[in-house]
Amino acid sequence: RGGGAAPTISEPLAVSLVCSMTQDDVTRSLPIIEVLRGLLGYLVRYGLSTATRKALGQTLSPGDFNGADVQLYNIRLCQGNKLRAQAALTLQGKGAAAAGIPFEIRAGLALEREGTVIIVEQPELVTRSFFGREVYLPFMPLVKAGADLGPDFRLSRLRVDEGVIQVEGIVILRPPSTMAAATQIAELEQTGAPADELQELKNLEMLQRAADSTVRASKARQQRRVAERDRVHAEQVLRARRRRRDQALGRVVKPVQDTVAAINGSLSERRRSLRPRSPANESVAESDPERILEAAMAAAAAAKDK
Repeated sequence: RGGGAAPTISEPLAVSLVCSMTQDDVTRSLPIIEVLRGLLGYLVRYGLSTATRKALGQTLSPGDFNGADVQLYNIRLCQGNKLRAQAALTLQGKGAAAAGIPFEIRAGLALEREGTVIIVEQPELVTRSFFGREVYLPFMPLVKAGADLGPDFRLSRLRVDEGVIQVEGIVILRPPSTMAAATQIAELEQTGAPADELQELKNLEMLQRAADSTVRASKARQQRRVAERDRVHAEQVLRARRRRRDQALGRVVKPVQDTVAAINGSLSERRRSLRPRSPANESVAESDPERILEAAMAAAAAAKDK
């Protein structure tokens, strides 16, 4: 709806998302930073192997990382669907000796659960050998760190390249008037309702939103496929029209070009026929072996008499 105020929507709307973010966009986006912090924090708490713990330079046990906090200070987008994150690790209860432990992680990103979850693929701790070369230590393979985007985000493509990240998918926009269930759950939380009942209501509300999002996202994808098909068809029609135009133009221009070429050839021949002919030109033009031989013998006899 429009009017004098900003336009609004009265029911959920599926929006096609196609965006490209630079490295600066990523580092300045607080939601993205928080998602990456959560992913790295989960890896550090539950995915460190014995080798990776030793590489951090600390004599710590696995339990010491349960309360680990991660602070990101640099993110670099790399080729091959990889990113590198430099961060500092703080362990709760370990004092200043375990505060601000620097580390760097290289990992890929992938999608799961119909594009509603972003997971970390093949995470590795970046260290250096005695010779200064980088060494990559893998995290525990059974640990999978993922960020749930919620039922209203359904990504179909997530690609990391040098200095840029590309995202495509469907986003469901919901006006507040359609979020009655979530509002009621929030009111129950304020009244001190039992936690297990609140969790059950939240799960039910999420399932309902997920089912609604699935239907709307499917319709949006179908509409996008139809629009893409129409675009391809329009481009094919345009190319066919251009090809027919070029062919028709060629049929018109070719006779004219042939006529002009014939006229130019005739004029050149006429110029050559009207050009004055000098004795030298005549001797060259009329030269044949016998006359050349006679001329040479006469010239030799004259030179001998002299």
